[in-house]
Amino acid sequence: MSGYLVCEISMDKAVESPNIQDGVAGICFAAVGAASIYWSFDYTGASGLYPRVLGAVIVLLGLLMVLRSMRRAVIKPVNDRPLVDSPRNFFIAITFGFFFLLLVTLIGFYTSSLLVLLTLPIALGFRRAVPLVLSATLFIVFLYVLFSLVLERPLPREFFQI
Repeated sequence: MSGYLVCEISMDKAVESPNIQDGVAGICFAAVGAASIYWSFDYTGASGLYPRVLGAVIVLLGLLMVLRSMRRAVIKPVNDRPLVDSPRNFFIAITFGFFFLLLVTLIGFYTSSLLVLLTLPIALGFRRAVPLVLSATLFIVFLYVLFSLVLERPLPREFFQI
């Protein structure tokens, strides 16, 4: 009977360990990558190539994450860690993601992306203005070039393009 209790306690510890968390996250990433590959076959021409390549990279990295978690579990146990290090920052990021999804339909993809890229780091405590503005601007330009020029995929219209 006591052997059963010891086994049960160790199973509870294994479920909470970071190795299991990393393994589950790796499986989730691999599943998202596989879904990206599957759905990208609906795109015509070269526009499906980017999601397929990106999906393959995500699958590969997810599987590497699973393998690393399995290897760590065999080599040495790791102390438990909280799922979220800063619940406040996690809540802020989730809230901004929710408002981003709402704003995309109201004011457009590029404008809402720029707003989130400029305000989220400030809400999380980043205070250096020049790198913030420069990185946000360069990322928006990258998105424009990628989706509008290279992939020729329409994104939600901007509020000023009525």
